[in-house]
Amino acid sequence: MVSSIFEVNALGNDQGRRMVEVPSITPNNLIENYIDEEEIDLMKVDIEGAEYIFFDTISEENLSKVKRFIIEFHNNTDFKVMNILKKLAKNGFSYKLKKWQNTDGDFIAENKMGIIYAKKK
Repeated sequence: MVSSIFEVNALGNDQGRRMVEVPSITPNNLIENYIDEEEIDLMKVDIEGAEYIFFDTISEENLSKVKRFIIEFHNNTDFKVMNILKKLAKNGFSYKLKKWQNTDGDFIAENKMGIIYAKKK
């Protein structure tokens, strides 16, 4: 079984995939109730397609507590990753994008998958 919120992978393949609902918490709940530090040095976001929901729902106050992010993005259709990049930039982060694979296109924001390295300016 594959872990993802999508029944189809980034390349459109549904082989070996099925939807399973599991209990989860929001990023705000995580930061406010499970992390005792005032600042978070590094947060890795590798949540198999839920990164868009993560950045849609995280409050600006909680986002401001994070110094650096490593974010994997998946199933980037219609340039969804741009919403993450806009939120990061609006909240004082600079970022770099990295290809997922060497065979991916050079315009990373249109690739189905990739990595974002972000840090507070």
